[in-house]
Amino acid sequence: MSGQPQKPVRRSRRQKRNSGFAGFLKILFIQGNAAASSLKLRWEKTAQKPTPKTSLTPLSRRLTGLSQSGESERSPQFPLQQIDRNLEPLAAFLRNSALFKIIEFLGLILLTLAALSYISQGQEQQKIGHYQAWQTINSAQGKAGNGGRIEALEYLNGDRVSLAGVNADKAYLVQIDLANANLAKASFREANLQQAKLQGANLQQANLQQANLQAVNLKQTDIEAADFRKAKNLKTDQIKSAKNWEKAKFDDDFRAILGLPPEDKQFRG
Repeated sequence: MSGQPQKPVRRSRRQKRNSGFAGFLKILFIQGNAAASSLKLRWEKTAQKPTPKTSLTPLSRRLTGLSQSGESERSPQFPLQQIDRNLEPLAAFLRNSALFKIIEFLGLILLTLAALSYISQGQEQQKIGHYQAWQTINSAQGKAGNGGRIEALEYLNGDRVSLAGVNADKAYLVQIDLANANLAKASFREANLQQAKLQGANLQQANLQQANLQAVNLKQTDIEAADFRKAKNLKTDQIKSAKNWEKAKFDDDFRAILGLPPEDKQFRG
């Protein structure tokens, strides 16, 4: 309603800067219009003054805009094409002058420096993002629940950061997407990894004991020496879609289902 005070709208620094620049242009536009109006008014006053009758030569008549009969005429207007032709020699001179080349070279240098500065700032922001992601993962280590670890792990993997040795025990990582991630020696003990996308990942020597692996995608995942003992909801087709599954660790009953011989006691950890 119109009777209620409106809340102030917060604007970003860029919006404020753009608004200030727009205001500056508006002031210039208003001042330009005022100057043009003033010149027009002065011209009209001058045109209204009676023209003294003097004997003028044809050249003087052309310069003053008078016809042969002494009547005032409008000043001659030159076409834009004529103006362009008159400016062409000047433009050619500027293009070929050493000063113009120096200015052009300096412009390229400034553009290059601006691009390098932009790239450097982007790399710095990326480092800060990686640090914050690792801080989130490490602060939630050993705790149940998500704790922001899904977003942090996916963010790091999206930047192709190695996740080898990461500890996500007891973490809630349902539907996490870590395809093609480097998870060698990572620990997901008792973690909930239902419907996780781990295809193409490196899970060599990873600890997945007692983890919930229902509908986990292990296609082309390297699970050599990975520990799946006491894992929950694990299916044979999941395991056989992975690479080096014969070299992974399973409970004896599951090994029998897979058609593998019982694991030697000397290799049991």
